[in-house]
Amino acid sequence: MFGTVTRTNNNIAIITKVGHGLTIPVGDKLMGIYVDSVTGDLLPADATDSNKQKSLFVTEIIDVDTIRAQTTGFLTSTAHGYTVGEFYFITDTGNGGFSTTPGTLNDIGFLVLNADVLVLMNNREL
Repeated sequence: MFGTVTRTNNNIAIITKVGHGLTIPVGDKLMGIYVDSVTGDLLPADATDSNKQKSLFVTEIIDVDTIRAQTTGFLTSTAHGYTVGEFYFITDTGNGGFSTTPGTLNDIGFLVLNADVLVLMNNREL
């Protein structure tokens, strides 16, 4: 069972999924996730498998059952620490993290607009 989704606007939602098990990777301010088509589980994105490319960004883990997710658009993350002007991609590590080096499937995540703003991009292949 997927859980409960409460939308705050067209690009952002609060998702309640009991025991979601997600953890934002160390050094990142957000993570890419996908929804498993068999179990409905929310799982970290992995750029080595087209079935595991990101479909959502987790921008906040509220608690063990609740996350804030965003599909695309501008995200304000004050002093995020990413390099301005760089594109970041989902990594091949399977933890939903990001790197300036493209992974196997070149799953782009975001552009760093400035020291406080990221432009989230969802380009999942169908």
